[in-house]
Amino acid sequence: MVNYFIMVVIINLNMAIDKTLYIPNFTNGMTARKNPDLVLAGGKGVNVARALKSFMDDYLLMGFCSGYSGRFIMSLIKKEGLKSKIVYQNDYESRTCVSVIDKNGVSTDLNEEGAYISRSSQNKFFDAFKKTIEKADLVSISGRTPYNIKGEFYRKLISEVKKNNKKIFVDLTDESLKTCLEAGVNCVKINAKEFYDFSGMKISEDSIKKIFIKYKKNGLETLIVTNGPEPSLAINDNCFYEVLPPKIDDFVSGVGAGDSFMAGFIYSQINNYNFKKALSTATAFASSDCKTLGAGIISKNDIKKYYDQIRIKEIRIH
Repeated sequence: MVNYFIMVVIINLNMAIDKTLYIPNFTNGMTARKNPDLVLAGGKGVNVARALKSFMDDYLLMGFCSGYSGRFIMSLIKKEGLKSKIVYQNDYESRTCVSVIDKNGVSTDLNEEGAYISRSSQNKFFDAFKKTIEKADLVSISGRTPYNIKGEFYRKLISEVKKNNKKIFVDLTDESLKTCLEAGVNCVKINAKEFYDFSGMKISEDSIKKIFIKYKKNGLETLIVTNGPEPSLAINDNCFYEVLPPKIDDFVSGVGAGDSFMAGFIYSQINNYNFKKALSTATAFASSDCKTLGAGIISKNDIKKYYDQIRIKEIRIH
């Protein structure tokens, strides 16, 4: 086992109880009586940590939990053995998210908005984060933003990261993503729908170049847009990449695959992989995730198998 000396801080501000139900014949309007097949701590960052846990030890998951639901989330995190530092508040309630998966792997998702995060809790988070960032080399922020967290929070967070000369990767949406791009994050990974919601453009070589060029002056080095079973598109330095994912014959669900992609890309950065190898590794992580109901649950054997099936087309930008 390799000893890692690099610490990754994974931030998930809006953690959840994730309940997943497999209902093969699910249709709109039906009544189904079934206990969940899987109950896990959730949120994009939690899923990233879960996937990374299979490959490295030196990471820390940070975020907020609230009320009775929050205590349950913290117990689930502890049960999985995920390394974490959670700011807990008694008031309000952390969210519950329910995913119903049918026989075709189509997911119907019901996601609560989440808890109000008090100013006191935000201050506690920053106090803990400032002590942690000094030991870290990379910070990842993923997931839904709590409804009362504003741009000021992200700007303060990114300022602290940059002050310590660390890298920062994000998987966010809407105004939170815009704020982080303007503040100067290094890497953005989002999916095709999120890209459209943010930019108003469909995923294409030209649209991704346009967004990348717009924010490159702020510090953006990498932009990756995943697209389910369709090719992912990425841009880095002066090259554009089209990543053709492998065919998954025993596909179960794509829920959480994007989070596993982020975990694979982070793992690649820690190991100083070149960009094409990092894209292949991240895609293999995501492909493995698609074989399970749970988000961030991957297999080393699957990753080795899928890695060799991934094809990448590189186009130099002039």
